[in-house]
Amino acid sequence: MTFHVTDPSIAPKDVVEVQLYRPHKDHLPNVKVGDAILLQRPQVKALSKKGHGLRSGVETAWAVYDEDEGPPQIKGLPVEDWEEYREYMTELRQWWKAMDEGTNKKLQEKGKKMMEL
Repeated sequence: MTFHVTDPSIAPKDVVEVQLYRPHKDHLPNVKVGDAILLQRPQVKALSKKGHGLRSGVETAWAVYDEDEGPPQIKGLPVEDWEEYREYMTELRQWWKAMDEGTNKKLQEKGKKMMEL
């Protein structure tokens, strides 16, 4: 599974490719635009023509915060201390929602271009 992420430290000029691998499809997250994603212990990898990206390893865990309240979506390995990240994940979701349409579109176009490489 491959998708792109960004945050206030790199937007609006950059996105990072995330590659998640698991032997069973049921252990991959359901991710949609605007979700906040917590990755624990990903590997940083050089990606041809893309700079760098994040790839799952055997110890990588993730949580998808698709709502501002309630537990995140966790599939696969357990996510340590996910409750401690709730406030920051909510702030990221609010940042995304408050982004102007032009910046949002620019980031989504950047992700599409990366997929084509």
